[in-house]
Amino acid sequence: MMELPGTECQATSFKNSSYTFSKSGGSVGKNWYTCMNQGGYSVSIETEEEWQFINDEIQKRGTWNNSAWHIGLWKGAEGSWTWLSGEKLSISKWQDSQPDGNDKHAEISKNGGLFNGISWDDKNAFICEMPGECLNITFKNSWYIISVFETSGLSWLGARETCQNQGGDLVSIENEEEWNFINDQIQRRNTRRYENKWSIGLTKKARKWTWVNGRPLTICKWEQGEPRGEHDSAFMYKRSSNGEQGVFGGVNGTSIGYRHAYICEISEGKLLFLLLFCFVFSVCWLSLILF
Repeated sequence: MMELPGTECQATSFKNSSYTFSKSGGSVGKNWYTCMNQGGYSVSIETEEEWQFINDEIQKRGTWNNSAWHIGLWKGAEGSWTWLSGEKLSISKWQDSQPDGNDKHAEISKNGGLFNGISWDDKNAFICEMPGECLNITFKNSWYIISVFETSGLSWLGARETCQNQGGDLVSIENEEEWNFINDQIQRRNTRRYENKWSIGLTKKARKWTWVNGRPLTICKWEQGEPRGEHDSAFMYKRSSNGEQGVFGGVNGTSIGYRHAYICEISEGKLLFLLLFCFVFSVCWLSLILF
């Protein structure tokens, strides 16, 4: 067990995968996309041991207003239930009278960790599973999620909602030290689309640029010519057209025409429980299902 000083975040190692548990969420499809954007997929609970672990973790979240979480279990055209990892369902954890014949997807309930069948449009919290090495992106008393695997990108407002669903908000970069940390992180990454730009928690209120945590903007990192008068939100470049690293650009937050990756910050007192696992899996398989 590893704990960040001054935070509630716990990181638990279990057989080489990482899991995040959201506090709220959207439809099954939206939650799948969120997990993909963060380099993973909706959780595949393939064994009794793994199910016991997940059940233990959701029972620890007794103070959360969640009764269930979406999982990566779906019914194919031939009628068999399969995990997004490609493994067939081999553990029997359905609630009595579940699943209904019309159900195509599933959730895990806090009530004994049993599964319920749900529809594609059902809205709830979710569990993501991240393959590969566990990413522990922390700075002082915050933990960060930097999305990299984009499907269709998110508007600024959509990105903010996604971060809030996971117990945080778009990142507030309050000082030079934190900016250096974030810039160093994004220089190591590439988004799959949208020109290596990440939405950040900078917004204009009453003609003043302010971070979403309420703090004023105190560092000058705007790209040349920015911000423009019509812009009310911001993103961060990996490298601008002028070659500058980590500078900010402006965008209209309500416009769905501007879609970027995003950086979430989960601060002290709001941190998600982070469970670390690594099952070898290709996210490309999930792309085949979705497209």
